[in-house]
Amino acid sequence: MNNTFTQNYLTRKELSHGMRYLLFQAIFLPGLLSVANGLLPIPLSAVWLNALFFSINLGAVLWIFHRFLKGFFPISGRQLLRILVVGVLFFILNQGCSRILGKLFSSVVTDFSNINDQSIAALLRENFPVMALCTVIFVPITEECLFRGVLFRGIYDRAPWAAWVVSAALFSFVHVMNYVGVIPPLPLLLCFLQYVPAGICLAAAYRLSGSLLCPILIHAAVNTVGVLSMR
Repeated sequence: MNNTFTQNYLTRKELSHGMRYLLFQAIFLPGLLSVANGLLPIPLSAVWLNALFFSINLGAVLWIFHRFLKGFFPISGRQLLRILVVGVLFFILNQGCSRILGKLFSSVVTDFSNINDQSIAALLRENFPVMALCTVIFVPITEECLFRGVLFRGIYDRAPWAAWVVSAALFSFVHVMNYVGVIPPLPLLLCFLQYVPAGICLAAAYRLSGSLLCPILIHAAVNTVGVLSMR
């Protein structure tokens, strides 16, 4: 397929920094921020602590991938049309899969509810504007750069099948890793599985559109629908 997916590559430096930052922000950054917050005379609330986490992530990925991201611009009218068409199709597919899985999982676990969605809903109730900004703008840019830009794109040329599996699996895992040991294994597994279709749809949208802008827009749209439904 002759599009920017096959033409725009991560440099070794970008890939190395991206992989390291992905591990750092997933494993170490939350704990470091929590410790630092505990040392403040007046600790930040959960909302502002999360906002700081998301802001650091956004700043880091924009710095690491500025060359890679610039490679997608300027966008021609034909490219924009492809991005929009692919984006709409995979947005609809993702929403359909999410609804089907939600109903299926509810039949397995009574009153099943995604624990990560519950946490986000609580933060939105505390400060809707700040959390909505982070969820709709900061998170899609950050996660698409790391999971589709670094993992999927970085692995694809050497092992396409591994790129699909690894990017989708790790994308799902980071959304539930903080709840390991907090909720029973079965609901935790179902929460994990609920994110897998999104990981696949976002990677497919990137592959078919040729632009990381496509999964970013889909991710933002999905999060917008979710945020509005929680209000």
